[in-house]
Amino acid sequence: FHGPFLIGADGANSGIGKKLAGPLPPSDMEVAFGYRAPLPEKGDAPTVVAFLPGWDGYAWAFPRLDHVSFGIATSQETFDHGHLDGLLWDFIYRYYQRELGSSALGPSSPTDPEAKSFLLGMKVEPYAARIPKLRERTLTERKTVGSAWALIGDAAGFADAVTGEGIYYALRSAELFCENYLTGCPLTYHDAWQKDFGKELARASDLRPRFYGTLLGRPFTNRMIEFAAFHKGIRRTLAELVVGDQGYLSLKKTLLVRAFSAF
Repeated sequence: FHGPFLIGADGANSGIGKKLAGPLPPSDMEVAFGYRAPLPEKGDAPTVVAFLPGWDGYAWAFPRLDHVSFGIATSQETFDHGHLDGLLWDFIYRYYQRELGSSALGPSSPTDPEAKSFLLGMKVEPYAARIPKLRERTLTERKTVGSAWALIGDAAGFADAVTGEGIYYALRSAELFCENYLTGCPLTYHDAWQKDFGKELARASDLRPRFYGTLLGRPFTNRMIEFAAFHKGIRRTLAELVVGDQGYLSLKKTLLVRAFSAF
C-alpha cells in the first residue's frame, strides 16, 4: 500500500511508534489482563471497581451484553502475574457470591475446594493488553508527528495515567490530526494536542503516585471512599471525575469549594 501519510493507530505496543518515535520504557506502561466470564444467571451484574491492597492500579467487573469482563491493571515495572491472578480470582469469586448468594456457591473463601471447583467450571476467555501511562517528561519530549507520519491514541501514549482511560483521547487526537492535515499543516498536530489535552494528561501523571499512595496513614483510595461515603459534594466530584466530566486541572479547586459547602 502506498499513501502520502502514515498514521500509527496500532495500540500501546505500536510497532509504528517504536520504529518512528522509539519504544516506551516499562515505567511508562501498564499491564492489564483478565477474563471474560458468564453473566450471573441471577442478580443484576453491577459494575464494580476494587482497589488493590499494596498495588497501584485496580480491578474491575464490567458487564457486557453476553458476559462480564473482569480485569486488573497495574504498572508494568512491578507486575507480578501469579500474585495478581490470585487477587483477581478472589475478586471474581466474591462477585459471583454477592450476586448469586452464599448458599449458591457454598464456601465463603475462594481458596476452599468447592470454590475452586466452581471457578474452574466456568467457561472463561483470558485477555491481556498494555496501556500507556506516560510520565510528563515523556509526554513533552516524545515525537508524535514527523515527515509523512503521525501517532494517535494509545500508539502516541494518550491515556489517563490514573484510570487508564484512553478512548476519548484516541478519538480526540484523531480529530485534531485531521483538522491540521486538512489545513495543510500536519506538523502542527503535536502543538494542537498539547494545547487541547496535554496538560490534563500531564496532571494525571503527576497525581498518579499520590492517588495510589497514602493519606493519614492509610491508602489514599481508602480515604477517598470514606470521605465520599459521608460527603455529598466529594462523592459527586469523584463520580464526575470517573466519567470524565471533571478534569484534573480544576479538581483541587472543585473539591475545596464543595468540601466546605452543603452541596
